[in-house]
Amino acid sequence: MVPYDRGMVEHSTTRLAAVLALGLTLVPTPSPAWVVRSHGSDGWGVAVPVVLAPDGNPVVAGLLGEPSPLQSEAHIAKHSASDGSELWTYTSGGAGEDIANGLAIDGVGDVYALLSLYRASDVYDTAIVKLSNAAGTELWRRDFGGPGYQIATALVLASNGDPIIALLEGPLQTAGSVIRFDGAN
Repeated sequence: MVPYDRGMVEHSTTRLAAVLALGLTLVPTPSPAWVVRSHGSDGWGVAVPVVLAPDGNPVVAGLLGEPSPLQSEAHIAKHSASDGSELWTYTSGGAGEDIANGLAIDGVGDVYALLSLYRASDVYDTAIVKLSNAAGTELWRRDFGGPGYQIATALVLASNGDPIIALLEGPLQTAGSVIRFDGAN
């Protein structure tokens, strides 16, 4: 139980009286219209970026936890703006920690997702995938990596729709790279 703080109440009451004396109105605090909680079979999940499609529906990316230690699948889902129901979902993953940590949407609503994929001890690869607006089906995917780390950090679309990504590279995550995919749309 939180102890009663008379000073806080008196201070809040004084501030309210001052606001009313100035003729100002209080704006009510918004409340959630809906809440969606997603988790994998191990009972946990992470939502990282959220973007809005041209139809007003949110698309969220992150990961869903799996039973083995340090296991997760990259997860992307489109939800209805009216009630939060899932319209479509896309998962990608293998053994290890996989996460969708970047999203962008083009003018027709197709979704570009940036994935970081664990491959082996101290080896992460990056993938970029384009998903259809209507059903979340994979339109194309490009995986790339090498020895050491290739950890995706950011994704934007150029004015013509080509994806541009940023990532950390190297055996000690010591180099930053920016890559533009020409004609990838």
